[in-house]
Amino acid sequence: AYVAEQWGRRWITCDTSRVALALARQRLLTATFPYYELAHPEQGVDAGFVYETVPHITLKSIAQNAKIDEVYDRYQEKLEPLRAELNRILKQSWEEWQIPQKADDNWPTEAKQIHRQYWALRRKRQQEIDRVIAEGAEQETLYDKPLVERGKVRVSGPFTVESIPVPTIEDPDSSPIAQWEESARDVHDDDTLSDGSGYAAARDAGTNFILDMIEALKKAGINRVGGGTIRFTKLHPVRSAGVIQAEGEIPLGEPGAEPKDLRELSESVVAPGELDLRPTKRFGVSFGPRYGPVTLGQVEEAVNEARGRYDGVVVVGFTFDAPAQEFLKRKLPIEVMGAYINPDVLVGDLLKTSRASQVFTLFGQADSVVTKTEEGHVVEVRGVDLYDPQTGEVHSDQGENIAAWFLDTDYDDRCFNICQAFFPGGGKNPWQKLARALRGTIDEEVFDNLRSLKSLPFTPGRKIAVKVIDHRGNEMLEVFDLSKEE
Repeated sequence: AYVAEQWGRRWITCDTSRVALALARQRLLTATFPYYELAHPEQGVDAGFVYETVPHITLKSIAQNAKIDEVYDRYQEKLEPLRAELNRILKQSWEEWQIPQKADDNWPTEAKQIHRQYWALRRKRQQEIDRVIAEGAEQETLYDKPLVERGKVRVSGPFTVESIPVPTIEDPDSSPIAQWEESARDVHDDDTLSDGSGYAAARDAGTNFILDMIEALKKAGINRVGGGTIRFTKLHPVRSAGVIQAEGEIPLGEPGAEPKDLRELSESVVAPGELDLRPTKRFGVSFGPRYGPVTLGQVEEAVNEARGRYDGVVVVGFTFDAPAQEFLKRKLPIEVMGAYINPDVLVGDLLKTSRASQVFTLFGQADSVVTKTEEGHVVEVRGVDLYDPQTGEVHSDQGENIAAWFLDTDYDDRCFNICQAFFPGGGKNPWQKLARALRGTIDEEVFDNLRSLKSLPFTPGRKIAVKVIDHRGNEMLEVFDLSKEE
């Protein structure tokens, strides 16, 4: 994409990694490109560029070039007297190819002067012969070397980042959430499934995905922003006709922070460290579809199914649609935690993984506010809020983990159209190089807003939407309905 943009070409590229997409987007937006001379400026890039050319010299082009002999004869008339005079002074009988290129220190001064004149003429003769050969040869165009027009700077043109779901063939009457076989449900009282390993046959191939996700969640846990991992002490599949496919227990607090009486009880029963008596909460787990977002219907059904059975519910998916994200912000009757799945897990063993790989990460909520000013409406992103079920606290950052955020000033509930874009980034400013290159052609005060957490004033439609992308590539969408605004 970068090379195609540099050459002014339209391009399409694809990648499954959110981090790679974020890096490519920032690189394209902050890059400066050379401005190439257009072959026909009135027709634009489609007419091509002016390219550097080089002579394509062959033996034929040299042998059949009569001008070479003309140049040689013209210079030979001047060189022969100098060669004869040099031989006379030095008492030598040198031919043209025997005359040394460097004069000896013992030569007389007159011989050194003649020698210097002789070689100056020979070099000049060779240069003219080379020019005649180049003029007589066919010119070859170097299409990878367009001529650069100095004094002009070019930046990236408009581009989009699209998400295309993988096409699958499914029964239109079936739920996208994988279900267990009816025969696998009436089993043991401990809610385990039946084939000895704790798993059962599934009605469709999607259930294999669910079993893989349960194993991955049990092994990797859920990563928290700022460090640390939420791990399940127990996690296994459950019999359910709804959208909850697993249940588990999450300990409260960190190891070593148990109440004093529980710690003393632990030491009196078993050796220290062998028994974990931290209080726990039971969570149901609902996994979203393999291809597609977690929907509002799934989240609502998971909450209703978990009420009375669990202390909370964990909804896990590759992405969450806007209504589902809005629903998760409400005050719900039970604790609800959202977690993202890293899309790289879809490629299986093709990627190297380690214990530090963030397969599951906590789902954050963008904290933004809309205010009305004399110049128009303004949106300010205050940061991202993350709920920690182990402590029951909500952690907020001040925007340092926000890689980018976008604003749609007239959201239609279907398509998010970027009207304003901002890249706070944190740390090193990627826009400094671009600002220096464009100095004198931009409003530097407005240009500084590219790293701002506050939008430019705008006139809104009935609804506006704010999309926040954190440094891991996770997207959070917040919608504001301004139709009731006084």
